[in-house]
Amino acid sequence: ELGGHSLLVGQIINKVYKLLIKKVTYQDFFQKPTIKALSYSINNRVESKEELENSIYFIPSIVGVTAPFSNLIKEIKLEYNVNELQYLGVNEGEGFFESIDDAAKYFYKKISQTKNTGKIIIFGYSMGGNIGFELVKLLEKEYNDIALIVVDSYTVENKINIFNNKSNRLKINTKTQNVIKEMKIDPIIMNPHFEKMITNGIKLMEEYTQKGVINSPIYIMKAKKNKIMNIENWNKYTNNRIELSFVSGDHWEAMQDKNISTYLDVLEKIEEKNI
Repeated sequence: ELGGHSLLVGQIINKVYKLLIKKVTYQDFFQKPTIKALSYSINNRVESKEELENSIYFIPSIVGVTAPFSNLIKEIKLEYNVNELQYLGVNEGEGFFESIDDAAKYFYKKISQTKNTGKIIIFGYSMGGNIGFELVKLLEKEYNDIALIVVDSYTVENKINIFNNKSNRLKINTKTQNVIKEMKIDPIIMNPHFEKMITNGIKLMEEYTQKGVINSPIYIMKAKKNKIMNIENWNKYTNNRIELSFVSGDHWEAMQDKNISTYLDVLEKIEEKNI
């Protein structure tokens, strides 16, 4: 039995179809309760998965898994070929990446095995932004329409040998514990393998040096409470444009639901511009 709210929704759906010749379902309406989210879905609607041309690849933070992207993915899965790139080492028994370049090459092979006929958007969070940068350098040899989104990622310009002495090893261990504390991970669910994953990620970033430039635009998403990240340095790494947006919270809150509308705005901006 339809209630009053459902009847109103029905009227809105009919009006949208008459004005825009766009189909909207009850499921669309209730899954996207804001005007902005519903509008984005309507404007980018395709009738079947086979018709999707543009692809988006999510590269996670130092934790290696794409779970923080899950709610954003729900909003865009009908508009893009969505691909989640998980790090080596997440599953016990796997080896870890040996470098940022190693990770980029690993993901490049995966992307090369998929069909990409439209725009390619690389969406990297934290360390994923640095991997994304190196990945775009590889992709540009084969594809033209690419955009890089970096979420609270900082540029790295000074390489050091982390494990060359006891002092540096202690430094890495301290950073690992600080990251775990900042992420507010319950000690009960923390396990040695996950801790090793974070330690390896810190090692990769400490040993990484960012070099070269890309020809694709870079869309920077900076967490408002992160006072450390040096945004200006990204200008040196593209021959294209840089666009800056801000998201609420600190570094580890950047992918929370309260920021989804900002990410949708940036994705819509990319769609509107000729990459």
